[in-house]
Amino acid sequence: MPEAFRNLARPDSAPGEGDGVHLTFPHTLDHARSATGEVDFWTWWADRPALDEATLQLAARALAAEELGQDDAPDLLALSLSQTDRVGHAFGPSSLEQLDNLFRLDRALGAFLDRLDQTVGKGRYAVTLTSDHGSLVLPEVRAEQGLSGARLTRDSVAALQHLVNQAAAQSPDPQERARRLAEVVAGASWVARAWSHDELSTDTPADSFTVLQRHSYYPGRMAGLLSRAGVEIQLTEGTLTWNFPVGTTHGSPYHYDRHVPWIIQAPGVAPGTRDEAVSSTDVAPTLAGLLGLDPPDDLDGVDRLPKDPGPPS
Repeated sequence: MPEAFRNLARPDSAPGEGDGVHLTFPHTLDHARSATGEVDFWTWWADRPALDEATLQLAARALAAEELGQDDAPDLLALSLSQTDRVGHAFGPSSLEQLDNLFRLDRALGAFLDRLDQTVGKGRYAVTLTSDHGSLVLPEVRAEQGLSGARLTRDSVAALQHLVNQAAAQSPDPQERARRLAEVVAGASWVARAWSHDELSTDTPADSFTVLQRHSYYPGRMAGLLSRAGVEIQLTEGTLTWNFPVGTTHGSPYHYDRHVPWIIQAPGVAPGTRDEAVSSTDVAPTLAGLLGLDPPDDLDGVDRLPKDPGPPS
């Protein structure tokens, strides 16, 4: 890692990283085997930055084999570069491992864009890059920063079953039982909010978190710890369930999970940044606009690129 960028990541070790044993560089196959026993090469390799590099090399083969960008008919090449997710889950978004991964990905993307310049031609293609989610900084790191953060254990939520049984005994009506349970569960230190399914499907949302929870709720589908009891909960900020004894994840309604980048480079698009709220659902209609297509009226998202007003009247 070039020293000029080293301060973008925290020190090369933190409780809760990786496998909980091997926390520092180098992360070689031999080190993995010595720490955890026999490890299959491909299983190990699938969690390393080299997988994205191989994906881009495969894309370069496809570019040539399919002769993409060689005529006037638009071609679409969609790539999923997943190692930022895998490394982030294992070591956290502020880790040295993630910085190393992003540095390698940036270099590999640069080489691929150079290839597009050579084979398709500068100014003859558009590129857009975004992500499907953000990530929670390791709870242990948040604690060091003076922020709330915790890992729940099965023991810490064992009392939930008692509350479910208690609510069931108090009311035979499922909807009333769920409402009572939601009120009680909301008092747990690791629960920020709780809603009954009836509340989510009928009441007018009182705030943005309730709106987000309503969008995530689909009748008949399990979503959380208390879905079977007719209740959905929102964990407190920085809290992970026992499914993650190490590493981290995403899926909360908090800013750190919802804020993602969106970069677009295309002919006629001036360099700069936009400060209004946008969404990843805007990517498809924006690409359609670049192609001169009208997206369906019921498509989520809008075209975010300014339109050429044409010559003055």
